[in-house]
Parts: sequence; C-alpha cells; structure tokens
Amino acid sequence: MDRAREAEAGRADFRYREFREALRLVLEGDRDRTAAVLSHLSDATAEPRESAAGLKGASGAWGGRQDP
Repeated sequence: MDRAREAEAGRADFRYREFREALRLVLEGDRDRTAAVLSHLSDATAEPRESAAGLKGASGAWGGRQDP
C-alpha cells in the first residue's frame, strides 16, 4: 500500500482497488461486514484451474472481478 500511495502505477494494481473496496465495506458499518469483506476478496469461480503453473502464491485479492 505504501508503494501505491507514492506512485500512480500502484493505483492500477487490482489489489489496491480491491483493498480500497474492502475498506469501504468495513466503514459502511453493516452487521455482516466480515462476511462482505471475505466474500469480496475471495475467488468466486466455480471451476478449478487446469494448472497452477505460473502462480506465485497468494495475491491478497482476487483479480477476476468485473467492474459494474
């Protein structure tokens, strides 16, 4: 997050966008904030990947979400 704050390039990273959205969900104050944040950051695909080749581990957020 420090890098994203200092450089415009960091703002283009999907993790920055998803983190900001997760913060918005927390600050809304709804009862199910935890569930909303966990759901928001989770991979919602139903089918498993054919291969994990090229994956580097956890990224902190799911990058496949489509913008409304």
